[in-house]
Amino acid sequence: MTRKLVGAVFLGACLLIATGAQAESCLKVTLTGTQGGPPVFKGQAGAGTLVQFGSVENKCNDVRLQFDTGRGTTQRLSQAGVPVGQLDAVFLTHLHSDHTEGLADMMQLRWHFNSGGPKVDLVCSEETKSPLGFSLSCARFAKHIGDSLIQSGEIAQRLAENKKRLPGGPAELITVKDFKPTDEAKEVWSKGDVSVSAIRSTHIAGHASYRVDTPAGSVVIGGDAGNDIRKPPARPPPLIRLKSLQQVRTSSSIRPFIL
Repeated sequence: MTRKLVGAVFLGACLLIATGAQAESCLKVTLTGTQGGPPVFKGQAGAGTLVQFGSVENKCNDVRLQFDTGRGTTQRLSQAGVPVGQLDAVFLTHLHSDHTEGLADMMQLRWHFNSGGPKVDLVCSEETKSPLGFSLSCARFAKHIGDSLIQSGEIAQRLAENKKRLPGGPAELITVKDFKPTDEAKEVWSKGDVSVSAIRSTHIAGHASYRVDTPAGSVVIGGDAGNDIRKPPARPPPLIRLKSLQQVRTSSSIRPFIL
């Protein structure tokens, strides 16, 4: 009996260890901004999506990825409980200002309080020629992200206050990982169990869409992706002539989905 009891206890301990080793994984997606285009509409933040992966126990906080950085991204991340200094990587779908203008604010804040690192990966398309012949460059955008603050003298003033900050400003905290978007998806970033792939999509030159794959599931971020060949809209269904308003039925179970 004693041997059986010892064996049962040992087996139970092994099961507990195995269960702990296989903690349930967690994937969390937060829209940090839904306003499209340069206009401002009723205080909405600009385009952005936060993707978090981890275990249920740590609330999906092993890997934190930000896709696009429209205006207000820093505030939305703060509301989500994710300081900009904890982001592992930032991904840009394309170089339109409504998808990028929040990056300078994010990186300046990171420079203030996280100059000791680690750096953040900026994943984006390599320099691309537009059909009109000008260049779109994510690398140059990153290199000059803090130029206005350098020219104004703020960086020098902040360095005088705290010499541990990086002398080159927020650009020194960015590691650019650019790639050439192609018609076949390819991996452009990974960390542990998380892999991010990219594929060419149409909006402007260098536009890319991303897919995040994790053990807990996958999510796709399209940016402003469109088709190469525009297609006419689908033909609308034929109109139904109603004899009276009584023929129109409503259901109280239907509710709008509000972001």
